[in-house]
Amino acid sequence: MTENQTTKSILFTQCLQNDFISEEQIGKNGIHIGEAESKRLCGNLDRFLGMLKNPERNVHFIHLRDWHDPTSRDPREQVEMMTFKPHCIKNTVGSKLYGRLEEFAQKNVSTNTIVDSNALNDVHGTTLENVIKSVVGESNPDSISVGIIGVWTNVKVLFLSYELATRFNFTKIAVCPSLCAADTIEHHKIGIDFMKGVLGVRVIDDIEQFREYLGLHDASRNFLA
Repeated sequence: MTENQTTKSILFTQCLQNDFISEEQIGKNGIHIGEAESKRLCGNLDRFLGMLKNPERNVHFIHLRDWHDPTSRDPREQVEMMTFKPHCIKNTVGSKLYGRLEEFAQKNVSTNTIVDSNALNDVHGTTLENVIKSVVGESNPDSISVGIIGVWTNVKVLFLSYELATRFNFTKIAVCPSLCAADTIEHHKIGIDFMKGVLGVRVIDDIEQFREYLGLHDASRNFLA
């Protein structure tokens, strides 16, 4: 964001990485959402990403990225590797953001920030808090529309929504079920119901309405122009 811009909305993408969602990585680790949900989510993501262009005025993208070092002695990281098998090893194909999202984030650094996390909590031991403070600036969190998409709906997406609501005091938080997934549709629905019923998160299933909520604009076929 430039100094003369005011953030009006933030889109958080949670673990939209190959090891989690791409069909090529099915069965290679313990965190992939599986074939059925992969097809549903990736089809919807391709449609959504095709709507985007950058720079998007007054919109900032924060990409939460699972990022692991197999040589690390961090106990949190070791637990993840034992529980979910090696996944999202830094600088590998599996750790890259899905599809065109990787190039979208890397090419447009003024409106995209990547935050690496090696555990279930995306705030402790990461740069997320500082990034959010920098993006929000002098704005009131109540004035900012926040959107969340990604995986797993009932774990990482849910945990992120909790932190945004309770730690960072955002009051306008929306999740798009069409752009979220878990390992089963049942677990996906459990996550959505909890966010809606307990945290008061707005649920916008229609991708076009979600785009309008965030103030995103049509790409006009110039996705990376």
